[in-house]
Amino acid sequence: MQTNAGNPPPAKPAKAEFSRVDEWVHRYRAHWTYKRLRPWLNHGDRVLSLGAGDCRVDSMLAQEAGCEVVSVDVQDFNETCRPLILYDGTRLPFKDGVFDAVLIIFALHHAEDPRPVLMEAQRVCRRRLIVFEDAIEGQWDRLVFRGFHRFLEWSQGIPRPHHEWPPARWSTLATELGLTERWQGVIGRQMGYLASRNIAFVWEIPTQPTACR
Repeated sequence: MQTNAGNPPPAKPAKAEFSRVDEWVHRYRAHWTYKRLRPWLNHGDRVLSLGAGDCRVDSMLAQEAGCEVVSVDVQDFNETCRPLILYDGTRLPFKDGVFDAVLIIFALHHAEDPRPVLMEAQRVCRRRLIVFEDAIEGQWDRLVFRGFHRFLEWSQGIPRPHHEWPPARWSTLATELGLTERWQGVIGRQMGYLASRNIAFVWEIPTQPTACR
């Protein structure tokens, strides 16, 4: 009987090794994002994840935070057992004001025109929009932003972003749409110093005054 004792194990195929690293990166990114989202959400909130991507964050919000999460995207990158709703990128298939919060996590820069996307998010939301973006404020930010998204295009087929906006431009757009910026702040670098800084925006839906009778 032959044995491999004392011999080095056969080398793993490069593809299998890449898949293992890719899985670790996805899990790390999901945990990183979840930790920074959690303080803005309540148990039992009905949440729309717009541009849900692999849906890992959505799963964590449902299982660990007790949120009722609906996942929506224009393409299917879902890597979970969660249901995913595909839409045309124009009109969300929901009635007005049916969600407590809408999440747009590193997705708004992929929209050709972010304005109608935010308008639709605002329409279906009754409390707040939470948006994570990359803080593009210098040449280094721009270089690493482009490099990271070229990698995502190569490894997962995710299209490159349409926009490389600084934080002030996102805030201005929200203000133009009548949203109230409750908070804005740098939340770290999701992929370390080889990535651009990440910024969070919390935009409140203005309450409609009751008409006098």
